[in-house]
Amino acid sequence: MSSYVLILTEGEKEEVYAIHSLNDIFLKGENMHIISFKTNIYSLYSQLKKDDFETDIIEVLKEKNAGKEILCGEISIAEIDREDISEIYLLFDYDAHHYDWNVARSISELTELVQHFDNETEQGKLYLSYPMVEAINYHYVNRSESMPVCYFPYHSGSNAEGKHFKRIQNEAVQFMKKLKKDGFTEDEWLEIFRQFLYVIHHAINDGTYENVNPINVFHAQLQLIENEQKIVVLSGIPALIIEYFGRKFYDNIVSEAA
Repeated sequence: MSSYVLILTEGEKEEVYAIHSLNDIFLKGENMHIISFKTNIYSLYSQLKKDDFETDIIEVLKEKNAGKEILCGEISIAEIDREDISEIYLLFDYDAHHYDWNVARSISELTELVQHFDNETEQGKLYLSYPMVEAINYHYVNRSESMPVCYFPYHSGSNAEGKHFKRIQNEAVQFMKKLKKDGFTEDEWLEIFRQFLYVIHHAINDGTYENVNPINVFHAQLQLIENEQKIVVLSGIPALIIEYFGRKFYDNIVSEAA
């Protein structure tokens, strides 16, 4: 079997539909398979921590789905050969509320995961959505506006900023409805990428290509948590695609926005 790119997602809806749309537009001809892990990032951490991250992510995936006939492209998960996979990308949610806002615990576990999944050609590369996958809708609804930056309080979802994001989350149906019915054009996706880079530039760091890297984004978010008890609403999907295509793709997006 020829080598292929594997994308592991937390859920089965927004991430999968989005990657399929992006694959049709930007990744033409790429041999790519998408599998939903159907568990959150902290459950994945617990599975990996059992043997101090010695088990390969593909073996964890097979163990989790033992006895289930789940297909990855034209083969079942049980038949996946690690040697056939050229790159692995993981898309998961930050889910700050998972431990009832136990900041220290969630940060500790996420730090280990981000450090472990730092190379797509080795263990895999992790891209987080802050605070969850619905952040992609934020980039979508603001793509043609004045590009505001939205923050989400790390300790609670009850104040005005939390309500702002909940509104966006409730309106995520806009994104999914269009994605399912009509799909997005290349120009619409590029607008979403530009909105994402605007947020990176104005709220996370200096917005250079290097700082799109998920490890740099993660540490910048940690600084916001420590100093202001909040995170920037940010999807991991644009970062994955921008890094996949590299600096030239990034430069084209930036130049068109100038």
